[in-house]
Amino acid sequence: MNRLQKTLEDTNLKLGDVATDIMDKSARAMLEALLAGQTDPAVLATLARGRLKAKRAQLEEALVGVLKPHHRFLLAEQLSLIDTLDEAITRISQEIALRLDPPADQPPTPTAKPDQNALPEGVALSPTDHTLPAEEPQLCWAQAIELLCSIPGISQRNAEGIVAEIGVEMSRFPSSRHLARLRWDVSRQSPKRGQTLVGQDPQRQSLAAHSAD
Repeated sequence: MNRLQKTLEDTNLKLGDVATDIMDKSARAMLEALLAGQTDPAVLATLARGRLKAKRAQLEEALVGVLKPHHRFLLAEQLSLIDTLDEAITRISQEIALRLDPPADQPPTPTAKPDQNALPEGVALSPTDHTLPAEEPQLCWAQAIELLCSIPGISQRNAEGIVAEIGVEMSRFPSSRHLARLRWDVSRQSPKRGQTLVGQDPQRQSLAAHSAD
């Protein structure tokens, strides 16, 4: 997506300055029209749909640029790659959905009581830790994802990533604080600049980015 935006900027097309998402239906229709040879900003702006219609004058200004043959080639390749990745994500999401539902004959698995001796060296329960409930039926993946999605800012893909990261067997974590501290890089506020830090793990950075969307 960033490469697509960079190519557009190289042509002096400022579509991204007006359209919130350069891959929504309106913006995609304009890009397809540009690839087909249409360069009239007024004609391209008529392809706006929904709320973007109100920005037609701004679109006409943003769609003034110079689109050379190599730009068309790059845009076509980038759009094709994005479509390929979207199709792959759809297939993977469908496979995940199929694997989320447990077999009908599989009884709920009880959650074992956390073992203090199983804690990593140097880590112990503190009086302020909230011990996770013991001896309760273990949630299936679908139930865990549904609960995670009820948290503001957590999307379906976020929830799938979190469950893939920590699983649904909570007996490994003696408390909620240990779960957050040991298995998930919880965003924290820098006392100096007030910036949110999410760690260096690419997967967690990706999930944080999806949460912000």
